[in-house]
Amino acid sequence: MFPGLTEWHSGGGCFALRLDCEGGGYILVTECDDARLPTEDATEVDVGRYSASGEDVEGAERISIQELPAWLDRALECVREPKNVADYFVKKLRSGHPDLSLRNLPLDSQCGRECVGVIDAVATLIDHTGVAFGSDSHSRVRHLLTIASEVIEVYRRG
Repeated sequence: MFPGLTEWHSGGGCFALRLDCEGGGYILVTECDDARLPTEDATEVDVGRYSASGEDVEGAERISIQELPAWLDRALECVREPKNVADYFVKKLRSGHPDLSLRNLPLDSQCGRECVGVIDAVATLIDHTGVAFGSDSHSRVRHLLTIASEVIEVYRRG
């Protein structure tokens, strides 16, 4: 019923069906009323897309099984070819962005292009931080992600 998805233990006795995405992100599908595997006769499921760092990017509750393939296709397309700043942030920085309104900011807008410049610069700096500090780079990377978010906010709000 769910080809391409694998059973995954999500912690605390909870299970989901998992579909890995490019860049380390993933999609989880669960039963609607509980964090467990959907049954064979399920008519609805909950679905969510997560960044490589495990942050919730987007989701839908009680989506019909008939709508699930289209939802998965659209979510995978967002990962492969981002069209908005939020999805580009996830792809390049492997982390979710707390401002969901960035999903409404097209990459090809003037502000979107400025945000892409910020994201690309921070991605490069994160790469160098990882090389320089190795396993000690985690807190520095979190700080760089915060800075990227703040600069994007300045571009958006002036």
